[in-house]
Amino acid sequence: MFWQAAEASPPPRVRGTLLAMRTSRSVCLLACSVLLTCSAARVHAQACALHVLTDTQVTPSRGAERVALDASLEVRYPPGTDVAALEQALSPPDALIALLDEQRQTVTGTLQHPEPLLLRFVPDRPLSAQRQYVPLVARPGFDRPEISEYLFTTGDSTDKEPPKLAVGKNHVDISSQPLPASCGAAAGTYGVRVAFDAATDDADDSAIEYLLWLTVAAGEDKLQVVDRTRQAQGGRVELTFRLKPQQVNDPVCLRIQAIDGVGKSADNQPEPCFHPVQGSYFESGCSVAQASGRGVSRGGWLFLVAFGLPLLSRVANRCRRKLRFGFGPSPT
Repeated sequence: MFWQAAEASPPPRVRGTLLAMRTSRSVCLLACSVLLTCSAARVHAQACALHVLTDTQVTPSRGAERVALDASLEVRYPPGTDVAALEQALSPPDALIALLDEQRQTVTGTLQHPEPLLLRFVPDRPLSAQRQYVPLVARPGFDRPEISEYLFTTGDSTDKEPPKLAVGKNHVDISSQPLPASCGAAAGTYGVRVAFDAATDDADDSAIEYLLWLTVAAGEDKLQVVDRTRQAQGGRVELTFRLKPQQVNDPVCLRIQAIDGVGKSADNQPEPCFHPVQGSYFESGCSVAQASGRGVSRGGWLFLVAFGLPLLSRVANRCRRKLRFGFGPSPT
């Protein structure tokens, strides 16, 4: 006679515990997968010289302090956001941005749309000093818009001074290198990384926006912003961009601009120049706007020393060889 042991069913309490453990394990695995994916995407973006806004950026930022009393509320949506559709999905349809005071009363003001992905709310009156305010911001959701809210705290006064940005070669680090094939860029494309000390302001430092302008590059005839950020990690700002293959064999010049939360720009705007392939670096006032000026600026002399003298030296050596051996074929 053969006995077949029946599989005992665990009691309800044990079944509930096992189900909870399996669910927790699944949640943990999902969370780890998401974190690893995000981390891999961040590493890939850094290695490929990509700095793409992936989330809605709000200024003043969450938990900001010493916000100027004349500050505006700005919302920049990531590329690909259909702001018009987002607005139509809201009820009421014009509630993309709102600002509440400590009593949850709505602050009156004007909503501006200066750029396709940028909204700005300008209060009718200065904010109250040493008070907390609650921005309400509509963001794209899975199937409907989401309204997020957070706090920031005002300071004692309006913004009086533009931000202060460090100037000089010792404050700007530039590195460039060819991008690997995994970045999906054309062969010969270079990634450029620009890092420098963060600026300071008499109001909220986290509201400072850093713009990286490309002022001189082969095939470019106008100024253009190649990267922008409001993030400063450990007192340093990092901006990245790409150069086309046809741009890497000629000098490239940049301009760094810092703008505070009320739109004041730093007086000092570093304008470093570098050679993507050779890696040589020098400071210059070279820009499209200044290229038509008369005379040679300090940056122009530095450019001549860095790139003109080696070329002249090669020509002189070749002439000496011609004079020595005649103008027939050069000796091998």
